[in-house]
Amino acid sequence: FHEFTLTKLNHKTGLRECTLTKLVSLHEFTLTKLRSLAEFRITKLVLMNAHSESWNM
Repeated sequence: FHEFTLTKLNHKTGLRECTLTKLVSLHEFTLTKLRSLAEFRITKLVLMNAHSESWNM
């Protein structure tokens, strides 16, 4: 019975670890997505500014 409880606990811990890994990878994915989106916007702004400045000249 004791071993069975331990196995159950290990299984639960394994589940928790799986969920944590899932959350971490999801978080990292979201961060990467946000970062690339921000970089894209900054590049767009810089390009637009450069374009308008050359247009003004």
